[in-house]
Amino acid sequence: MNLVDLQKAAHRVLEEKNIESDYIEYKKSDKQLDKILKTICAYANNYMNRDYGFLFIGVEEENDNELKAIPKRPIIGIEEGQIEIIENNIKSLFKYIQPKPVCHFISDKIDDRFYLVIVVEPSMRITEVTEKGANVVRLPKGGRYIRISRDTILPSQKQEYELLKKFSQYSFCSDLHETATLDDLNYEYMKEYLVQTSAADDVKRLSKLEMARALNLVGNTALTGQRVKNFAILMFADNPSKYIPEAYVQVIREVNDGTTRMQAVKFDGPIWIQAKKVSKYFEEEIMRSYTVRYDDKIEHDIIYN
Repeated sequence: MNLVDLQKAAHRVLEEKNIESDYIEYKKSDKQLDKILKTICAYANNYMNRDYGFLFIGVEEENDNELKAIPKRPIIGIEEGQIEIIENNIKSLFKYIQPKPVCHFISDKIDDRFYLVIVVEPSMRITEVTEKGANVVRLPKGGRYIRISRDTILPSQKQEYELLKKFSQYSFCSDLHETATLDDLNYEYMKEYLVQTSAADDVKRLSKLEMARALNLVGNTALTGQRVKNFAILMFADNPSKYIPEAYVQVIREVNDGTTRMQAVKFDGPIWIQAKKVSKYFEEEIMRSYTVRYDDKIEHDIIYN
């Protein structure tokens, strides 16, 4: 679904007064930061294998003897001028969730009042609330929260095992990068790589998009469209460390000038080019040999570094 479809889906949830569940939660305001933080984490972990998690802000739930956990209509709503402020407040919590969740903020009206819904995409890696984050929002404990029915909880030992098993099949390299697109890859590097690996001629003549698909560099998400995989960034971005921190090689060596000074040389660019640069550096600067000749004998010695 795209953003328009998700907006319609969220609106339908309120129209039909759907009960809170493992993918629906209602919050009267954004003041319940502890519950919001752990719910976003739980939605990202997607223990129940849903397409998305919906967290409504400005929607109070019924809580009497006959009606529970359904949206109270008309909704309490939020002021239009508060939408951006609330969105920024919730986004500020993301630094306390590792890895950062992929969320989409959608504002809409029902009962002539505004509400905000945070749509959380399933994460490709296991997600947890940091202990620092738990302390900031006064959550009793950080951890890998999951959503079971209407409850957001820390997993039992068995549930923890199932969660770890669920994510054990994911690979960082094949994950889609959070923001990078095909525009962030260098087409010339892609073509050069194909030449050096003796790829078929028809592959070398493909357009950038066709070549990326042939090399399995791209994937799609329902909301953000086409994005590239992490290994594509490592292989074909001009500067991979711009997208993936510390994706470079740094060699540190002694200066050998009688002091304790050290010299650092950094190699960046696509990792396969980094490897070539490092190899060449060692050949030219490190792996040297010295011939030692003696006055009293014909033989000489060769000393290798």
